[in-house]
Amino acid sequence: MCFRSQESSATDTEAELSESDTSSEEISKPTFRVWHSAVTGLLFTTYNFLGYSGARGHLVSGPLILLLQQTVIPLTMLFSVCFLGRRYFGTHFLSCAFIVAGILASFVGKEWTAKSIGAVCLLLAQAFPGALSTVFMEYNLQRSHVSFWKLWTLINIWEVVALPPVWVASVPLQGLTFAQSPKNLLDGFQCLFVGQGSVEGADDEECATLGYLYPIFVVALIAVKTLQAVVIAKFSSGLLWVVAAAAVPLASQAFTVVWIMGPSNVQPPLSAWIWLGTALVVAGMVLFRVKEAVK
Repeated sequence: MCFRSQESSATDTEAELSESDTSSEEISKPTFRVWHSAVTGLLFTTYNFLGYSGARGHLVSGPLILLLQQTVIPLTMLFSVCFLGRRYFGTHFLSCAFIVAGILASFVGKEWTAKSIGAVCLLLAQAFPGALSTVFMEYNLQRSHVSFWKLWTLINIWEVVALPPVWVASVPLQGLTFAQSPKNLLDGFQCLFVGQGSVEGADDEECATLGYLYPIFVVALIAVKTLQAVVIAKFSSGLLWVVAAAAVPLASQAFTVVWIMGPSNVQPPLSAWIWLGTALVVAGMVLFRVKEAVK
């Protein structure tokens, strides 16, 4: 009887200690604040704005844009170390070296102008808000009391709120005046919802194609955003960008296919330097997954 009593007492003590540890962890867990989602939404808006601005026109080829966007991986690693305390290993740094080498290789043989260099700078700058937004999102999803549905909803709301300053900044980048902007916006809506082209922009055929592609794009975008949140919540922000890099080879080749891009937008076959850059980026992606980073 005495032995059983002692055993029961020890079990109760262990249970109390376990409950105490759990409660102390819950107490120390940071609380989610709405301003967290506002900061993340602003960062995502900046990321999208810089990306769309750098990719406008035909200043930079599609495959090169895809490779430039991979600079977000080394920056995400850096910000994860600074703000999340994550520890990386030699294979991760070797992965970054491969990715940077791939981006540099893709520059070889290109003819540059002041405008194309400016577009490249915008695409490189895009990596900073992209990396910060996902690292901050990881912090909220993994260390604060918030579901990814609530966080994504709030982020999207803040992205809408941030549209007016984005519009102000985007008008001069498109080579328009503010007086021309309302007509440009109206032409865009007519092309998207009515299928009616304009003299300055897309023709009727291109607008008709956009009419059925846009709903597919919206559905795909919602799916991608949901999967992004799941990957960040369950794994890490770094893994999110590495997984996205897996699409680079196929997406690069898609720019050269007529039935995907259309006769007026199709790009020439990929150069040997672009293929080399793509191979190095993919090698870096594989190296990144050899060993898990430590939180």
